[in-house]
Amino acid sequence: MDISAYVIVDIKVEEEAVFKQYAELADALLQKVPGFRNLTLDPQPETLEGTWKPSIVVVHEFPTYEAAKQFYYSDDYAPLIKLRQSGTQANVILVNGRA
Repeated sequence: MDISAYVIVDIKVEEEAVFKQYAELADALLQKVPGFRNLTLDPQPETLEGTWKPSIVVVHEFPTYEAAKQFYYSDDYAPLIKLRQSGTQANVILVNGRA
Protein backbone atom coordinates (compact mmCIF):
# COMPACT_ATOMS: atom_id res chain seq x y z
CA MET A 1 0.00 0.00 0.00
CA ASP A 2 1.32 3.44 -0.93
CA ILE A 3 1.57 6.09 1.75
CA SER A 4 0.60 9.67 0.96
CA ALA A 5 3.16 12.45 1.19
CA TYR A 6 2.68 16.10 2.02
CA VAL A 7 4.39 19.21 0.73
CA ILE A 8 4.17 21.92 3.38
CA VAL A 9 4.95 25.49 2.40
CA ASP A 10 5.37 28.60 4.51
CA ILE A 11 5.31 31.44 2.01
CA LYS A 12 5.75 35.19 2.46
CA VAL A 13 4.40 37.16 -0.48
CA GLU A 14 6.47 40.17 -1.48
CA GLU A 15 4.89 40.83 -4.89
CA GLU A 16 1.17 40.06 -5.07
CA ALA A 17 1.01 39.99 -8.89
CA VAL A 18 3.85 37.47 -9.09
CA PHE A 19 2.25 35.25 -6.46
CA LYS A 20 -1.12 35.38 -8.20
CA GLN A 21 0.44 34.40 -11.54
CA TYR A 22 2.45 31.61 -9.90
CA ALA A 23 -0.59 30.27 -8.01
CA GLU A 24 -2.72 30.10 -11.16
CA LEU A 25 -0.03 28.35 -13.22
CA ALA A 26 0.97 25.98 -10.42
CA ASP A 27 -2.65 25.05 -9.69
CA ALA A 28 -3.28 24.20 -13.34
CA LEU A 29 -0.18 21.99 -13.39
CA LEU A 30 -0.97 20.33 -10.06
CA GLN A 31 -4.48 19.44 -11.18
CA LYS A 32 -2.90 17.14 -13.79
CA VAL A 33 -1.21 15.02 -11.07
CA PRO A 34 -3.29 11.89 -10.39
CA GLY A 35 -4.23 11.68 -6.71
CA PHE A 36 -3.15 15.25 -5.86
CA ARG A 37 -5.18 17.23 -3.34
CA ASN A 38 -4.73 20.79 -2.09
CA LEU A 39 -5.54 20.49 1.62
CA THR A 40 -5.21 24.11 2.72
CA LEU A 41 -4.01 27.59 1.94
CA ASP A 42 -4.24 29.43 5.25
CA PRO A 43 -3.31 33.14 5.22
CA GLN A 44 -3.61 33.42 9.02
CA PRO A 45 -2.06 30.35 10.68
CA GLU A 46 -1.96 30.41 14.46
CA THR A 47 1.21 29.43 16.34
CA LEU A 48 0.25 27.36 19.36
CA GLU A 49 3.81 26.67 20.60
CA GLY A 50 7.31 27.77 19.78
CA THR A 51 8.64 30.73 17.84
CA TRP A 52 7.62 29.82 14.28
CA LYS A 53 5.63 32.70 12.76
CA PRO A 54 4.49 31.47 9.35
CA SER A 55 3.01 33.89 6.83
CA ILE A 56 0.80 31.74 4.61
CA VAL A 57 0.76 27.97 5.04
CA VAL A 58 -0.04 25.69 2.12
CA VAL A 59 -0.40 21.91 2.42
CA HIS A 60 -0.54 19.69 -0.66
CA GLU A 61 -1.17 15.95 -0.56
CA PHE A 62 0.43 13.66 -3.13
CA PRO A 63 -0.35 9.97 -3.50
CA THR A 64 3.28 9.01 -2.77
CA TYR A 65 6.57 10.54 -1.69
CA GLU A 66 8.04 9.79 -5.11
CA ALA A 67 5.09 11.45 -6.90
CA ALA A 68 5.73 14.64 -4.92
CA LYS A 69 9.44 14.60 -5.74
CA GLN A 70 8.76 13.87 -9.42
CA PHE A 71 6.45 16.88 -9.57
CA TYR A 72 8.80 19.22 -7.71
CA TYR A 73 11.82 18.32 -9.84
CA SER A 74 9.91 18.14 -13.13
CA ASP A 75 10.83 20.22 -16.17
CA ASP A 76 7.28 21.61 -16.19
CA TYR A 77 7.52 22.93 -12.62
CA ALA A 78 11.09 24.30 -12.80
CA PRO A 79 10.14 27.65 -14.38
CA LEU A 80 7.36 28.08 -11.83
CA ILE A 81 9.84 27.71 -8.97
CA LYS A 82 11.85 30.57 -10.46
CA LEU A 83 8.70 32.65 -10.90
CA ARG A 84 7.64 32.02 -7.28
CA GLN A 85 11.10 32.86 -5.97
CA SER A 86 11.07 36.17 -7.84
CA GLY A 87 8.19 37.49 -5.75
CA THR A 88 8.09 35.46 -2.55
CA GLN A 89 10.21 33.93 0.18
CA ALA A 90 9.32 30.35 1.04
CA ASN A 91 10.25 27.36 3.12
CA VAL A 92 9.15 24.10 1.49
CA ILE A 93 9.34 20.65 3.07
CA LEU A 94 8.25 17.17 2.02
CA VAL A 95 7.03 14.71 4.65
CA ASN A 96 5.72 11.15 4.56
CA GLY A 97 2.21 10.44 5.74
CA ARG A 98 1.32 7.45 7.89
CA ALA A 99 -0.19 4.18 6.79
